[in-house]
Amino acid sequence: MRRFSLAVTFVLCFVVATYAIGMYGFGPGAERLHPDMTAVFRSHPVAISTHIFASSLALLLGPFQFSRGLRARRPVLHRWMGRIYLGVGVAVGGGAGLYMSYHAFGGLAGKLGFACLALAWLYTGARAYVAVRGGDMAAHRRWMMRNFALTLAAVTLRLYLPPVFIFQLPFAPAYAFIAWACWVPNLLVAEWLVRGRDRR
Repeated sequence: MRRFSLAVTFVLCFVVATYAIGMYGFGPGAERLHPDMTAVFRSHPVAISTHIFASSLALLLGPFQFSRGLRARRPVLHRWMGRIYLGVGVAVGGGAGLYMSYHAFGGLAGKLGFACLALAWLYTGARAYVAVRGGDMAAHRRWMMRNFALTLAAVTLRLYLPPVFIFQLPFAPAYAFIAWACWVPNLLVAEWLVRGRDRR
């Protein structure tokens, strides 16, 4: 079951990362979603591109960090991938995401949702880094689980968007709701898993 879950995570992360890079990095971007989003993307091309490419890197590298085989057989590679994941993917992607949250679509609720996501992503990444530098591997694993759950917000956000169009829901309030729904349940599930591991 664990292998199956990890395999599904690999696939989803790869699909979303390549989609984001292709669509927003080289393709039409937000033009398919809403004119206001298009205007924001065009007004802040460096910030949005930085966020997209760095966060996509986090998506691509993140699942490897939970591979027991990689940690056991290639510990040096695991550490270097972790440094890139946290130092580039999370730190740079989260910083750019925090900046872009001020311009996020969906009104105040949308802005706050994405700002809190960026802050939580940066905070859990910092705690994971501090823990591993201090030699506390148990704490490092706990904070990495929380952090990667937030990384997966990029996946869950895109799972929630299609029903908005299928059922023709009002886009602005739906997007504001998704700004919270894409990461809060993820974090709650991660916390449940962390506490379950601690009890065992």
